[in-house]
Amino acid sequence: MANNEEYQKFESRLEEIKLSGINPSKDFWPEIERQIDYPISRRRSKTTFWQGALAASFLIALFMTGWLFSSLPPAEKTVSGFYLLAEEMNAEQRQQLYSLRTGYEMAGYHQLNGEIEAQLMQLALARQDITESLRLSPGDPSLLELLRWVNEQELKLLNQSYTLNNNLREI
Repeated sequence: MANNEEYQKFESRLEEIKLSGINPSKDFWPEIERQIDYPISRRRSKTTFWQGALAASFLIALFMTGWLFSSLPPAEKTVSGFYLLAEEMNAEQRQQLYSLRTGYEMAGYHQLNGEIEAQLMQLALARQDITESLRLSPGDPSLLELLRWVNEQELKLLNQSYTLNNNLREI
C-alpha cells in the first residue's frame, strides 16, 4: 500500500509540474541514453581488442613453434648394425652375469673381495663407454672386438672371485 500512495504522490507532483508550465525545450532522453551507452560500448571494444590481440599472438607463437620444429633436421634415428650387435651382446652379458652370481649364491658361495667388485664395476663402465663409442662411430669393427674382450674379462673375473673364495673356504 505504501508504494501505491507514493506512486499517487509522484503522479500528482508530475501533474503540478506540467501545469506550472515547466517544460524542457527539447527531448533530452535520446542524448542522455547515448551518453550512458557510449562509455560501456567503448569499454567493450577495448576489451574485445585486447582479447583478439592476445588470441592472435598465441596463434602466431603456435605457428612459429610448429614451423621451427618442422625446419629442424631429422634426428639420427638409424643406428648401425655394429651398435645393434653391441646392444645384443650387452643384454646377453647382463644375463650371463646374473646367472653366474645367482648360481654361485644358490650354491652357498659368497663374494667377499670388495676389490674384485670394484674391478667388475670398472669393466661394466668400460662396456658402456665402448657401446656409446659404437653408437657415435658406427663403422669401427675393432670396437666390437674390444667389447667382446671386455665381456670375456668380466666373466673370467667373476668366476675367479667365487673360485678364490671357495678355495679359501676349503683351507
